[in-house]
Amino acid sequence: MLGKIIFASLLATCIFVCAHAVPISGNDLKSMQEDLIEVERALLRLGGQTDPEAPIPNASINNYVNHKKPRVRKIKTKHVHKPAEQEGLEFESDMSLSPEEKEDMEEMESRGRIRRKAVANDMKLWPRGIVYYQLSSTLDGQAVSNVKSAMKLWEDNTCLRFREYNSASGSSDRIIFVGSQGCQSPIGRRGGPQEITIGGSCQQSVGSIAHEIAHSIGFYHEHSRPDRDDHVTINTNNIQPGFEGDFRKIGARSIEDIEPYDVSSVMHYGPTFMSRDGQSKTIVPRVKNLLNTMGQRDALSFLDIKTANDLYKCAASCPIKLNCKNEGYVGPNCACLCPNGLTGRDCSEVVQSNTNCGGELTGTSGVLSSPNYPRDYSSYADCLWVIKGPVGSRITLIMEDFQVEDDSTCYFDWLEIFLGGPHIGGARFCGEESGSENRPPRTIEYPGNTLLIKFHADDSNEFSGFRARYTIHSS
Repeated sequence: MLGKIIFASLLATCIFVCAHAVPISGNDLKSMQEDLIEVERALLRLGGQTDPEAPIPNASINNYVNHKKPRVRKIKTKHVHKPAEQEGLEFESDMSLSPEEKEDMEEMESRGRIRRKAVANDMKLWPRGIVYYQLSSTLDGQAVSNVKSAMKLWEDNTCLRFREYNSASGSSDRIIFVGSQGCQSPIGRRGGPQEITIGGSCQQSVGSIAHEIAHSIGFYHEHSRPDRDDHVTINTNNIQPGFEGDFRKIGARSIEDIEPYDVSSVMHYGPTFMSRDGQSKTIVPRVKNLLNTMGQRDALSFLDIKTANDLYKCAASCPIKLNCKNEGYVGPNCACLCPNGLTGRDCSEVVQSNTNCGGELTGTSGVLSSPNYPRDYSSYADCLWVIKGPVGSRITLIMEDFQVEDDSTCYFDWLEIFLGGPHIGGARFCGEESGSENRPPRTIEYPGNTLLIKFHADDSNEFSGFRARYTIHSS
């Protein structure tokens, strides 16, 4: 009996290893998952369960072999630190430039003529923010769905409108989404038809498609900004030979009108992009704790959205300019668009969490903790706290306990502390053991008076979470 259990366990381990050794298709993954389920059912039968179709309980193979807490093996599907757009074949991998546009880039480098992280020439923008598009027959059904979802991300947050092209559109300018090799786009409106190619894994990532759309509406890469060396370090020795140009910097100019550098931008590459071995870091933030924030493709960042709204003057027709607080600004609907965790007419209220956690903390000192602490936190938890002191005050945060699912990039469960303010992506932490490099420091000193903290948990592998104590120091 023991031999059978060991054999089945080894078989299951083999399935796991094989499933993660090479890229696999959706059908292959489904088949492997079905095989694993059959192995687990076999183990259950050996343990006394006789119904072959009975649902598998929460217990996993580890229960039978090591008697440890169940833990679900997870597969990252969004390429957080290796964006799909690195498969592109053009300038900076996914930026497809004409010879004239390459000359313009060189001119901007010599003269320093770049506006924020977007094109300086208004002729490259889409008139009235209307972007016409076509969907090539080379796209499968899932790719079409993902393209539409990516366009909706921009429509929901800006004044940009994507309209399907036809002969009555009144202009030949349009984007054609093509399922071809690579993942790339021109920068801004080129004039006439222009292609966004979304081949390979790019088709599977709404965030990577949103990244390519950003290029077409006028965005450059965040890590190409003239001030990038103040925020990240490029490890040239770790770059795959021949791809050093992917890390070139545009211009050396005054940056008084540039938005803050944003490692959480959907336009920023992750730490191992174009790595010579796939693991060595090519880009690292100067603030170490921001490493797990860099290269995300889950959503447009607050500053991505703000840049697009500024670029297309989305609030130009608003009759009244509101006084938005906490880095909020007037959006295309003439109301304040608020940073992470904030809401209300002037961005002074805290977004309500979906679980029994979060809220605004204004006392001189206090405690915050994950849901159910010290018991395991619940699945699908999303909590937001705002620690708010008087103007001129500062905040100390002491982490008294921290047990959050560990992962090399804090992709599944995490605590995010917005050390640059609520409008810029924060430092993400995770980890169960005291030696994990992803765990937060015991003491965090924040110089401002408003500190946003977010806790997120996915659908499995819950732990006891965290408990932290804060103190607000008046000046």
